[in-house]
Amino acid sequence: FEIRKQLLDYDDVANDQRRVIYQQRDEILQGDGLSNITQNMIEGVIGQVFDDYIPPKSIEDMWDVSGLVKVLNDEFKIHYDIEQKIKNNPKINEEEIRAEIIQSGLSSYQQKISEFAMMVRQQLLSYMQNMLSADKLNWNIEQLDAFCEQNGIGLSESCAEYAAKNPAINQEDMLNYLGQAVERAGVLQVLRFERGILLQHIDYHWRDHLTLLEQLRQGIHLRGYAQKDPKQEYKYEAFNLFSVLLDNIKRDVVKILLTIQLQGLNDIQAEEAMESQILKSTLPHHEMAQSILIANNNDKEEAGDSAKISRNSPCVCGSGKKYKHCCGKLG
Repeated sequence: FEIRKQLLDYDDVANDQRRVIYQQRDEILQGDGLSNITQNMIEGVIGQVFDDYIPPKSIEDMWDVSGLVKVLNDEFKIHYDIEQKIKNNPKINEEEIRAEIIQSGLSSYQQKISEFAMMVRQQLLSYMQNMLSADKLNWNIEQLDAFCEQNGIGLSESCAEYAAKNPAINQEDMLNYLGQAVERAGVLQVLRFERGILLQHIDYHWRDHLTLLEQLRQGIHLRGYAQKDPKQEYKYEAFNLFSVLLDNIKRDVVKILLTIQLQGLNDIQAEEAMESQILKSTLPHHEMAQSILIANNNDKEEAGDSAKISRNSPCVCGSGKKYKHCCGKLG
């Protein structure tokens, strides 16, 4: 019985962390816009990188400027000449430099997704124009409607319905009708891209994290020989691993967002195909976590009430902070 109780205690830790991850996934899947999440990630990761090389409230002799410039260039494609900035303005402090570097990363990403959305709109209109030849008899309206549905081009009425109501319609009229919907589709494709990147990295790192937790559980009993409580040691180590997990997710996502070169719709399709492959590889781990959670819920009557974590409640990881200021702050 004691062994079973100890296993349940260990499972509780994994389940609590699982709830955090799955709540974040639900927010990403259901969100109509992810710009706040990506923006907060960029600000947080670039800010942390800066602090690693130029500590807050430090004197200039403590600054590793060359190391910071190298990591910004190599990992994030942020080109910022700190030495030249200091030379031009000797009175500038590290907080001002930090803010400018973060803004440089944000501006770079905003420009990238704006250009991407415009490129997508142009590609969509080009594809549609090819389906709508000058001779109306050669139009493939069914194919056009299928293309619109596939690419998230929301129409008040289908192309077939619109053409039926307007017998005299020509190619220009139909393209004008599709134009506003195509504008919205560009924004939707950006959302699909960001969602795909976030989910891929959450699932990838979560899969590895579950493996690490299992390895930790298998060997944690050895801490007892050092007069340490294995359960408390497991919770402590699991919390540290979870913190690393969140940091790794955010850093990898930001690296992709700032360095990827988007060319158009083909990138979205490739992204979704990769997401599908990762989902298949992580599914057994998700199912395992789900089965453990269900088993524990059968042992604890109140467990069902904790499936949804209140953002003002203490964080399940045991840090002592509120959930919204700890593990719930993925963005």
